[in-house]
Amino acid sequence: MKKNTFFLSILLTFLFTNFSFSQASFTGGTVGDGNGSAWNYNSVIEHPVSGDLYAMWRDGSGTAAVYKLMRWNGTAWTVTGSFNMTSVLSATDFNSASDDVSLAIGSTGTFHVAFRGIDHRVACCSQPRGIVYAYSSNGTSWSFEKVSSYSTSGGSQNTDDPIIRVTNSGVVHIGAQFRNSSNPVSYAGQSYNRLYTIVHHRRDAANTWVTSYPYFQGGASNEVDDFSMALDTSGNPHFAWQAEVNGSGLDGNLMYTVYTGSGSQTATAANGRDAGLSLIHI
Repeated sequence: MKKNTFFLSILLTFLFTNFSFSQASFTGGTVGDGNGSAWNYNSVIEHPVSGDLYAMWRDGSGTAAVYKLMRWNGTAWTVTGSFNMTSVLSATDFNSASDDVSLAIGSTGTFHVAFRGIDHRVACCSQPRGIVYAYSSNGTSWSFEKVSSYSTSGGSQNTDDPIIRVTNSGVVHIGAQFRNSSNPVSYAGQSYNRLYTIVHHRRDAANTWVTSYPYFQGGASNEVDDFSMALDTSGNPHFAWQAEVNGSGLDGNLMYTVYTGSGSQTATAANGRDAGLSLIHI
């Protein structure tokens, strides 16, 4: 079996002046050894209480995938908890890991993870696929919820790049990209050749997921990609992403919107050919 290694480099000291970056010191090393996957999706964050560094990564793939939570204690990485797809299946009907993983830690030290799952017990290509939410109060025992699930003949509906954030009061937000590649697609009273949206999931006080779409656009050559999300101090989600908008498939515009729950505001932050990755931080 092919063996792969998850690496993490820690930036210790840096200087950023006049748009120049000067590296003073890096340390790097092996965080954990994995088997069976060349795509070791991972997410790293600082614990808001202890200040320790935590990483969640996917070891392996498919039905054999194991998600491992690791902590840096100042000298070494240790596994503090893990879960596999057998545990996920019992709560979500997804038996196989798909791409992407995002980790957030609440203000009281609770652990929250979003990742993609799929049910490969169903023949291609109408397998149910969607987003899974994993929660742990201590990093060792986990519970799971199905946030979203799509199942269409030909697999035309897909979600991508889920990002999880948690407010100081414990409200969980998950943002992602969603694509419906059918032709035609009807949405908001209009018909499109393919539909691209930003989707927002919020877990309410009743522990149910409330879904909204702060932004959408249509057109075979008007794709949405490279998505990022952050929360402000009021708990409102802010989104940034790259979008093609002129129908040529050659432009790349940096887009932004803030969603307050009663509406959204959208503006083009930058125009250009291939705007590249977006990253928003508050």
